[in-house]
Amino acid sequence: MKHFARKRYFRLRRAEASRELTPAELKFVDQFELKNPASVDLWEAETGAMEALRQATLNPKVSEGFTLRVLRLHRVTVTRAQVQYWTPAFLGAALAAVALLAMLQIMATSTVPKNSEMPNGAAAQRTDRTIQFLPENALQDR
Repeated sequence: MKHFARKRYFRLRRAEASRELTPAELKFVDQFELKNPASVDLWEAETGAMEALRQATLNPKVSEGFTLRVLRLHRVTVTRAQVQYWTPAFLGAALAAVALLAMLQIMATSTVPKNSEMPNGAAAQRTDRTIQFLPENALQDR
């Protein structure tokens, strides 16, 4: 019976922190404390130890600018991941652009040699620089 009374006493003392005890519960606590001073000492030791733990864990000493450093590290990590994802696409696009510009430059600077520049005096045929995709009469038939 005494074991159950002790359990009830500790349960009520813990409940006392979150709610107000009823008069019957207060009467039980008072009577138990008069009959069992060792349990009261144990409760006070437990409460003191828990309070010391709360003080030690809830008030950590954080260095200056800790939050700013953590947020910056997060931003750097996210940005680095995004850059690593898109880098191959940008490099491929840049390579294609350089190849296109080189091809346009080659086409723009190529010329048909004049008659005097041809070997063995062969006559050069003058050609248009336009590209025909359809025959000339393809659109007229319709």
